[in-house]
Amino acid sequence: MNYVYDILLNFKENFIDFYDWNARDGLDHIRKIPIYKVETKVLKDFLNFYIALSEEDLKKIENQTEIFLGRKIKNLRYCCLITDSRKVIALKVKDQKMYISDLLLDEEETSLDMTSLLPLWDVQYTRLEKRKNNAFKTRKQVDFEKNLNLEIKKLKGEENLAKLKYIYYECFDEKEEDKEAILHKIHTELKQNFTNFSKKLDYLLKITNTVI
Repeated sequence: MNYVYDILLNFKENFIDFYDWNARDGLDHIRKIPIYKVETKVLKDFLNFYIALSEEDLKKIENQTEIFLGRKIKNLRYCCLITDSRKVIALKVKDQKMYISDLLLDEEETSLDMTSLLPLWDVQYTRLEKRKNNAFKTRKQVDFEKNLNLEIKKLKGEENLAKLKYIYYECFDEKEEDKEAILHKIHTELKQNFTNFSKKLDYLLKITNTVI
């Protein structure tokens, strides 16, 4: 069996590129972990779907991974790396759910160096529901969009009508008295033109929070 040593992993339900990791994630410091070569189609399935491994393949990876916990070393029961010799991802099964992790760039490159002679793993699995990966937005962009929508929701009360009317006029250069019409157009514009509209809206929300 082939192992990769001394790497950091960030197991989540949905795949997060290494450049989107942050200090709140609680990274796992792995002492050693087995690596298996699979076909590209298989790797894509694991990236895009929740997966149920066969009992035989669960036994294959059982207790093969070691993690640093302070000064102690413990086993992760079901954990491994898979690669198609172009990309490496980490898998962890816990409570009958499969979590997934990217690798830091230099650690992925080191792992790839040892994959050319690996035999193919004929892994048996079942595809379950699709993961909620967002291939077109970074984690920072997703969080920004979520927070912006939360700020808009806070303005639904009648006491915020003056603030909404001001924001609407600054955004669209026209007046509107109806609160629901204002909210509807703001939400529509966010959906259709988020990249250009969101920064302006965020700026206006910050101004009105301090002035109005």
